[in-house]
Amino acid sequence: AVRYPIAGDLVLSAGFAGEIATKIDQPSAWREETILWPATEAVLRGYSIAEVQVRRGHVSQPEGYDVTALLTRIVGALFSDIESRALEWQHSRQAAGILEIAEQSGTEQQPQEPHPPADARPMIESFRLASSNLQDIWGQVMTPRTLLAVKRLAEANGVHHSMPDPLWVRIVYDFLAAFRARTVNRNHLLGALMPLYLGWAASHVLAISADGEQIAERRIASLATAFEADKPYLVARWRWPDRFNP
Repeated sequence: AVRYPIAGDLVLSAGFAGEIATKIDQPSAWREETILWPATEAVLRGYSIAEVQVRRGHVSQPEGYDVTALLTRIVGALFSDIESRALEWQHSRQAAGILEIAEQSGTEQQPQEPHPPADARPMIESFRLASSNLQDIWGQVMTPRTLLAVKRLAEANGVHHSMPDPLWVRIVYDFLAAFRARTVNRNHLLGALMPLYLGWAASHVLAISADGEQIAERRIASLATAFEADKPYLVARWRWPDRFNP
């Protein structure tokens, strides 16, 4: 899988850049938000892809940075891209090889000290508050089994907060199916997904704690595997939505 499909720095070959430019000139066939996903276009067109690990730099966030608005925009763009590419992702295809290039430096890199764990409590509180306020919308989107699992997690006060990968996968797939079916206003739908994302993010933060990026990368790889394993569920919801009326 492409680890960072919307990385801050991209290098494109002249041929691929030309193909993207051609599609940009055709607004009816290339929606503005899908330009966020050049990696997807490269995979589908058979271009070689490489991910290069570069030295980190500190990037300060502007004041008043609205994380929720940014995540909503990205998820909306992703869902729109998935909807427009349904013919491609519903069929199995050989995974494209991605060359990963480690950081090269003339000086020896010092091991990084583990960072203190982030405070997950605000995310958990947002998730639990939304569980009380968004039941009506969630009930229109998620299947009863998934909704019950979410409700139990939100009510587990005093218990270690942990959202299993299969549950998060089902949540995303249910919201994606609702996005396509327009069962709920799309802006409201994406807004209702954000507290659930915070619930997953809090679980992820607590799981990796201060163990560092090595553990985090393994968990992300495991999550990607879970999404792939449950893909038949999404395909079924996409093709026969009436079978899954919440």
